Amino acid sequence: MQRSLFLLLTFFTYAFAAVVAYPPTPTGLYTGRNVPRTNAQRFARGLPPLAPKRLYSEASRVRREPLPSGVPTVSGSLAVRNQDGTSTLGYLTQSADGSWKAADTSSVVVTFRNPVVYPGSRVELNIGSLHLNLGAWVGGSGAAPHIGLEDTSKKVDFALSALTTPQDTPPIKDVDRSNVARKWWAESTIFWVDDATGVIRATWRNENWSTYDLDFMMGPDNVVFAVPDAALYLTTTGLSDVTPVTLVVVPAQAQPQWEK
Repeated sequence: MQRSLFLLLTFFTYAFAAVVAYPPTPTGLYTGRNVPRTNAQRFARGLPPLAPKRLYSEASRVRREPLPSGVPTVSGSLAVRNQDGTSTLGYLTQSADGSWKAADTSSVVVTFRNPVVYPGSRVELNIGSLHLNLGAWVGGSGAAPHIGLEDTSKKVDFALSALTTPQDTPPIKDVDRSNVARKWWAESTIFWVDDATGVIRATWRNENWSTYDLDFMMGPDNVVFAVPDAALYLTTTGLSDVTPVTLVVVPAQAQPQWEK
C-alpha cells in the first residue's frame, strides 16, 4: 500500500515537472506574454497571423500637383537685357511695320518644350500667322549697312526671318521679296533656349545648310535685330547707337532652375 502511494506521488511529481518545463502551446486568441510578436514566430508555433495594421487613413492624404505631361511646354515673353544680362531694357514686342522693339510691355508669347525635360529644345514662336522679321533697317534710308551671311550677293537688311524651321527639315524659301528694303532670302532661323538660364540663342541656316550663330542687337528706337557677328558688325558699320543685347525668356510660371 505504501509502495503504491509512493509510486503515485512520484508519477505526479514528474508530470508536474514536465508541464512546467514544457507548457502547452497556446491556441485561439490567447494573448499571454510569451506569445510570439512576429508572424514568422507565430507560424512556427502554429498560431494564426497577427491582424494587419491600418496604415492608411483619409487624414493622411496629401494633395499633390499633377505630374508633367509627356511633352511639357513653357510659355512666356522675351526680355531684352544688356549683354551681360544684368539689366532689363524692355520686352520684345512687334511694331506695326513688322519689326521688333524693346518696349515696357510685351505683345509676344513664345512657347517651347520644357528645358528641364528637353535640354536645349527649340523655341517655337507662337503669335499667329504673321510674317515675323526679327531685324531692322539700320543706318537710315539708302544703302543701309549690313553684313552678308552666305556671300556678298545675299546680304540682308532685315537680319533674319523668324519663320522658324524644325531641325533637319528644308529651310523656308523666298518668304517675301515685295519690299526692296526687306530682302528675304532662302534663310531660316532655329531658336534655342539655354536650359540653365533661359537665355535665347539663334542659328541662321542657309538653303545649302550652312549655318551661322547669331548675335542680337538693339539700335535706334529700341529696334531689336540679329547679326552673324556683333563685333564684326560694329566694326564694319561704325555705328555708335547699336549695342549687343541678350534675349531671355520670362516664363508665365516660375522656373526654379532660372532663378538667380
